[in-house]
Amino acid sequence: MQTEVLRGGGYWYVGDKSPVLEEFRNEMQIYERMSYMAMLRSEAFRDMPAALWRFESAAVTTPQLAKARGYAQNWDEFKKAGIGLLLFGNVGTGKSYAAGCIANALIDRLESVLFAGMSDVVNRMQGNFGADRDSYMTSLMRPELLILDDLGAERNTSFGKERVFDVVDKRMLTGKPMIVTTNIPLSVMKQAADLDDRRIFDRILEVCVPIMFDGDSFRKSTAADNLKTAARLLG
Repeated sequence: MQTEVLRGGGYWYVGDKSPVLEEFRNEMQIYERMSYMAMLRSEAFRDMPAALWRFESAAVTTPQLAKARGYAQNWDEFKKAGIGLLLFGNVGTGKSYAAGCIANALIDRLESVLFAGMSDVVNRMQGNFGADRDSYMTSLMRPELLILDDLGAERNTSFGKERVFDVVDKRMLTGKPMIVTTNIPLSVMKQAADLDDRRIFDRILEVCVPIMFDGDSFRKSTAADNLKTAARLLG
């Protein structure tokens, strides 16, 4: 039996066990894998410039980044247990970058991820009603990993808190992991006096392992380097 294979601008006829056909099948598998991976990446980072954030390209591997890498390397166990991460600490210490590195490592394994800013999530839910809001909520529950970036940056209103609770609560009920990044100190989250805040924080801490990001701000360091470069170039 012969099989028709398109190669080099023309059709070749080869046997089913031909090395040419086997090579063609391998090429098609690689192409399909890369195409699917590209689709996952475009879906994951709709509003975030994180497609190139990778553990391998990090300027410095901090202890926190090493823990994030360990999470990605042991993803199957964390996924099965529904365990996520809470990345907390000062501004500019690499929380979002670590989350983005995890996302890209999982996408390389063909796992679906969504990286969304919490303020954007709340704003989109505020602008949607009825079936549209339900559809958007479903889109947040669908990926294997949901990353909610910058908890606390959303509007500090009863509506905003209720939407945050809805997302966190429903995600928790799916049994799928989520990663939350925030500038809010862990001590504040554990001792929140406001009932709405406490409901949110309690659910996050129930399924997310906290990792503290401390040290100097990478953004300030980058800004200082940029100023030095500009000063040198401008004389």
